[in-house]
Amino acid sequence: MKPSFFPYILSYVKEFITTDANSVGYSMMVYDDDGVNGAPLTLLDSVFVAPGTFTLNAWTTTNLTTPILKNSGGFYILWYMGGDGVGIGTVSTTPISNRTYEVLTGSAAANFSAYRDRETTEFMIRAGISKVVSVSEIEKDELFGNIYPNPASSDIVFMAYDLTSAANTAFTVSIYDTKGQLVQSNMVSSPKGTLELDVRSLEAGLYLCKISNSTMQVERRFTVIK
Repeated sequence: MKPSFFPYILSYVKEFITTDANSVGYSMMVYDDDGVNGAPLTLLDSVFVAPGTFTLNAWTTTNLTTPILKNSGGFYILWYMGGDGVGIGTVSTTPISNRTYEVLTGSAAANFSAYRDRETTEFMIRAGISKVVSVSEIEKDELFGNIYPNPASSDIVFMAYDLTSAANTAFTVSIYDTKGQLVQSNMVSSPKGTLELDVRSLEAGLYLCKISNSTMQVERRFTVIK
């Protein structure tokens, strides 16, 4: 698994166990992708889930011993049976990632191999990750208020802002439609005030407003109704 943003914290995993006929439990293990060509190598954590501590045919949340901070790359989650008779849920709906592995002998990275049904089956395993937000990111987001009214049923929408404490007070306001096409762009040089955005020419739908300059980028979403 590899998120689309960095840095991030992996704090828990979730698994959907269907049976534990012999009451043997299982382990949830996390490996780094620091091997050759992104292969699993370093074991980052291993948590044993004892029999009787989880509910069958339901998602179980397994908290890691310590949350894992990663600044780049991804990770592998290994569900390792404590013995015979343990089953995990699978799905066969498309799209299929074709990135599933199995460990047949010993819970070690060296024993990972391509899962025999990887082209048609996914195991029901999830990861709990969160983006690491710095103080500066929080501060820059607070420089701008929300767009109002939202949904926009009038010709003009508004957004208050205050950049008097920022290093760069000039910024560009760009509006994009759901296809990612730029539909409006304006340059603003006043350090404080209320933006007035003319939306009368926009079709009904969802839009993304990006506020940016050389030191920041802030995003706001709004909907136009006709």
